[in-house]
Amino acid sequence: MKIYGIDPAPRKDNVVFDGKSFQKYNVERLKSFIESLDKDTLICWDAPLSFDMKTFNFYYRPVEYFFRYKKKLPPGVSVLPIAGCSHWLMSEYVIGYPSLYCKREDISLVLKREDLNIQKIKLIEVHPALAIWIWLKGKRENFQYKKGENKKEILKEIVDELKELKIIKDMKINIDDELDAYISWKLGEMFLNTPYKTMILGDESGYFLLPFDEKIKKDFETFKGEKNAKQVFGGY
Repeated sequence: MKIYGIDPAPRKDNVVFDGKSFQKYNVERLKSFIESLDKDTLICWDAPLSFDMKTFNFYYRPVEYFFRYKKKLPPGVSVLPIAGCSHWLMSEYVIGYPSLYCKREDISLVLKREDLNIQKIKLIEVHPALAIWIWLKGKRENFQYKKGENKKEILKEIVDELKELKIIKDMKINIDDELDAYISWKLGEMFLNTPYKTMILGDESGYFLLPFDEKIKKDFETFKGEKNAKQVFGGY
């Protein structure tokens, strides 16, 4: 199965990593590229893809609320509410997701390992910044590789630390979009080949494919049973 990590960007080129090299596409070229792919493909998309009207309050999805209010995230690791993400229109135009009413017949969301057998292009939501934090949270406090005066230095430090963990191969990563595309691809590669190293946190109401972390997984299950979660998300 071919895996692509994609860092979508409505106002600039989209970065795609295929396990070997980076490519940049504008929106129209990215759409054409995806339409050219065969069914034996997994796309790892760094932007919201799904929601469930039973638990959606038109602002947060439960998995976003959990990380924003139940986890103390460091500088540089941002989990925006789905309503605050700028990718909505572009994502739906390029891949047909997220969508309340219509689903594409040639692309299917992956929510569990068995979905990899679906005879369509497979699509899964990832969150590279959260993944990097999970891998490095015992090693560093500052993850501001996207913004700020020291973003280039922090990017290099993070890349070097991920190389030490053998998450990143011995390859050059120059900008934050390339790091996000690479990590998106890496999560898909792990999900396919070493699934025990990953977890899908959430469900149809919204989810992220992330590196496995037992405490985070248990904390999320606890959160779903809390009274305030049920008040915020209805039937959740």
